[in-house]
Amino acid sequence: MVEVKIDSPNKEKSKAKSSAWLWWGATISLVVAVWSLSTVESPGNVPDASGRNGIRAAIPGLMPVDIYGNITTLGFSSVGPNTYGEEVGVDSFVHWVLTKENQNIAYKVEIFSNSGNDVYRIRLRSDAKIGLEGSVENLSKDFFGYIATIPHDGAQPDLAKTWVQENISSDLTEKVIRETVIAGLKYKIYRLHGSIELTMKSSALND
Repeated sequence: MVEVKIDSPNKEKSKAKSSAWLWWGATISLVVAVWSLSTVESPGNVPDASGRNGIRAAIPGLMPVDIYGNITTLGFSSVGPNTYGEEVGVDSFVHWVLTKENQNIAYKVEIFSNSGNDVYRIRLRSDAKIGLEGSVENLSKDFFGYIATIPHDGAQPDLAKTWVQENISSDLTEKVIRETVIAGLKYKIYRLHGSIELTMKSSALND
């Protein structure tokens, strides 16, 4: 684990992996079952692709449906796929946004793909509601730990889940980045007041 100070705040394959991953969602489903379905609008601005100008190193063995196919079963609303840029593989990327919220917290999951058939980056964000900013860690741990178990080649879901949940803790202060590499995926966590963000990407992908 590294802490860095910063200045400012084919379908069969997917079905098989998704079925295995659903086991991890059993505990989460009890939590999200009572959440109200949120209204989602298309993003007003082009999202940051982070690593454009050429094919980006994808997460081996992972497809977008492996992520949104499972998250939507938990009641998340989905927008996408939307394509940004003009020339595929050079300045374009495909993007999904999944959201859900309740009276305590709002969650957002973004999937970034080169062509719609791979995944090169996943970004999660949780935003605690006003007055609950100090509880954002406890409100985020279960769902972030669940997403950390995504099925990809060589995945170590138990290790990934444990690292994510242990590093979403009360001593995760602002302006600190925590990061590690597990089974070829780079995990990065940081906090901004009442929000926590987690990104996951191939360790071969430049920031």
